[in-house]
Amino acid sequence: MFRIVIVLTFLAAFACPALAAWEEPKDGKLTEKEVTGYIGLSKDILALAQEQGQKVKDAKTEVAAFSASLAISGKFDALLKKYDMTDGEWSWVTSRVWEATGAIYQEEMMAKTIRGQFDTLARESAAKVTALKDRIAVHEKALKEGKRVLANEQREEIVNSAKDNQKSALEEAKNHTDAAKAALEEAATKDKEAVEAEKLAKHPPADVEKDNLADYIKEKREESKTAREAAVEARKNAVEEQKQEKECRAKAAMLAKQAENPDVPATAEEKEQVAKENKEAIDNARQELAAIAQTQVELIKVSADLEKNNKENMAKVHPDNLALVRKRLKEIKGVWGINDEADNKK
Repeated sequence: MFRIVIVLTFLAAFACPALAAWEEPKDGKLTEKEVTGYIGLSKDILALAQEQGQKVKDAKTEVAAFSASLAISGKFDALLKKYDMTDGEWSWVTSRVWEATGAIYQEEMMAKTIRGQFDTLARESAAKVTALKDRIAVHEKALKEGKRVLANEQREEIVNSAKDNQKSALEEAKNHTDAAKAALEEAATKDKEAVEAEKLAKHPPADVEKDNLADYIKEKREESKTAREAAVEARKNAVEEQKQEKECRAKAAMLAKQAENPDVPATAEEKEQVAKENKEAIDNARQELAAIAQTQVELIKVSADLEKNNKENMAKVHPDNLALVRKRLKEIKGVWGINDEADNKK
């Protein structure tokens, strides 16, 4: 780019209007001869500039440098004669070539970058719209069926968690089963002890002395009462353990269903939460769709404005000049030091 600026700046130094026996064409059209002359004269000027530029660089004083510049100007007149051009014609042709190439570059920029960017944005927006509509449909179906919408990772996580919790619930249920069994066994033992003590109270052994008989009977009746109360308490414990066992097995059954159908909420609270999540997902997707639609409207407007501006600029240049410069554009770019990859492939 720096080389292009230097080249154009140097060429512009020779494109100053001057009095000459040449008149600008009323129709503003370039000729093939003028464009050919522009290309050839530009090449010669740059070759001359390179040659004289070295002398200017080596000059020891400003006088020497000024002399070198005058040498360039003197040779420039000869170059004009070589290509049968005048100062005025050279200046006008240079302006028309720059004008046409500028319009062509703007058109290329529209085609390669701006239009390409708009096309990319349009494709991305279309893909997003499709994905959002699919998301809405999925959540609406899930809302109607009362289910969760799960990604594969979420599904796997819920299934694994449900299986682990089911295992724990079954283990806890077994502990309650064992505890209930032990409580019932204890109750049976205490019942037996109560019966034996009551029996001894009613029929004391013959070896109990007469003076101690009343105390013995009282003691055995107390033992019977204590054993019966212990049996009652043991049975209460057994009932509680059986209740907890039942709850654990119910929980395990619920977790088994959850592992089989992780998208189905198990409790009323979960169902309410799942419905809320589905509604929020639908609302969010609709808001995104509205935002994309607004962005598309704005992009269409910007694109239309750019296209309009491009057409207006192109309309300012004579179409024949555009065609002629476009035909010789590769050569002109070569003079300016532009080496487009697209041109190299041609």
